[in-house]
Amino acid sequence: MDDENSTPVIALNKLRATALAWLGRQEYSEAKFRRKLAQAEASDEQIELVVAEFIANNWLSEQRYCEAFVRSRIRKGQGWLRICNDGRVQGLDEKTLKQALNDSQTDWFELARETYQKRYAPSDKLEMKEKAKRLRFMQYRGFSAEQVSYAMAQSIDD
Repeated sequence: MDDENSTPVIALNKLRATALAWLGRQEYSEAKFRRKLAQAEASDEQIELVVAEFIANNWLSEQRYCEAFVRSRIRKGQGWLRICNDGRVQGLDEKTLKQALNDSQTDWFELARETYQKRYAPSDKLEMKEKAKRLRFMQYRGFSAEQVSYAMAQSIDD
């Protein structure tokens, strides 16, 4: 066997082993995994080979990553809109992400209420400026106007 011809195979095997070790520590989206492989100085051909192999073996799964991503964001008290936007920024497949959001069976109104109550103490009378500040915070967290109204109203009732 010629040394020139064996070098890419050794490099590809080393790349596979390294990539498998990465996946042993955490899930990756396909886009992030491709970026990480590129940072490891893999060629485009090597990246395609490794990604195809890992997807075929179900070692790399966009669906599994999206499910973990959604669970993590819900635990942080983030709403549907923020999760979708952050997923889009990360390059996640929109259809897969929305399926993971639907499968989570989250009551977004209750999550908004819990998020609001963790941040703010109940108060009957709020000045307009404070109300606007709280509304902006909740919208930044990714909740719709209806969900924010529900959360703020429930806080008063409790």
